[in-house]
Amino acid sequence: MTSQPMSPTDQDTTITPREPVLLDLAFRNNRGGKCVFQVKLHFDGLAQLLNDALHGLRVYDLMMIRRPGDIWNYVWVEKLNIPESVEKRHQLDGWRVRRSGQFDLFTEFDGLFSHSDGNKTPEDECWLRARGKRPFAGLADELFSDVRNVQSKVRSKRDLLTRYVLAAMGARKHFYDFLPAPPTICTMPGYKPIYTPKHKPGYYRQLYALLRSPKLTSIGFARDDDFVANRLACLEQLRRSCQPNDQEKRWLSITMSSSGREYFREWGAAVRCHDESIGDAQLYVVPTAAVKVFITWITPPPLCFTDEDAGEFEGYTKLLREDCCIYLRKPREAKQAEETQA
Repeated sequence: MTSQPMSPTDQDTTITPREPVLLDLAFRNNRGGKCVFQVKLHFDGLAQLLNDALHGLRVYDLMMIRRPGDIWNYVWVEKLNIPESVEKRHQLDGWRVRRSGQFDLFTEFDGLFSHSDGNKTPEDECWLRARGKRPFAGLADELFSDVRNVQSKVRSKRDLLTRYVLAAMGARKHFYDFLPAPPTICTMPGYKPIYTPKHKPGYYRQLYALLRSPKLTSIGFARDDDFVANRLACLEQLRRSCQPNDQEKRWLSITMSSSGREYFREWGAAVRCHDESIGDAQLYVVPTAAVKVFITWITPPPLCFTDEDAGEFEGYTKLLREDCCIYLRKPREAKQAEETQA
């Protein structure tokens, strides 16, 4: 089972969200008066899910969309002009309606309307009648076609982490399979993807080269905010576990200063997370400003990897590479020879 790492620069074409759809649901109340009812549907959350899945993130979330109605979990409703009675319900039930300013999650806004024939009001009839027909049904069909197209692209990917998620789902062995409900995360308007590279391409190429060294058995990250670097480590951990020859299965231990990232569980990665510290490792990936702290530990690490030159340090050889700097601890003999000459 082989796979090339997903390059931080070779990304799929970004999927742009469909234009918002304005719904004018004017109706007449029990007294015959005309009531204004306007909302706008926004599809950013769905487009963001599709883009994330194409980058190896939230693949399980995407593949659980199996029918047109599932797409409503990823749609936001912008309240432009809603009836006063609906606004009162919204205020009463606001504690359980997920909001973002003037936006409500579609499924929770829909829950404000009564399905009981004995309790239906004209506004209930108006919303539920429209939701059961077009344009809702037509929109759901169109959006579901977009989803199925991306699902097909995801299935064809050679990326090992994506293939792991799909294989685990197919065998009913994925961690999420045993949760009461699968994850359905509708990102908020203004969501910024976490897979945007934080460093230059050479940085990640050099890091991946270090990760592929069979002598390296542990890596530590001083932060958890570099998705691309985290992904490379998890990819190498999985690649090693898939080696056909038991002698080649040298486990890669990953430790991190983090409260935990959901995508670790999605990928089946074993990452030891520490809220305010970091575990022992052969290689530490650290910000330039923190290199000195790691190198002057009681037990200095064999390797420190950072993006810039942090200066010279006693007992370490500085290796400047493309878009990065590696600090290699000198052998004890070499260090003693230098001290003698001094």
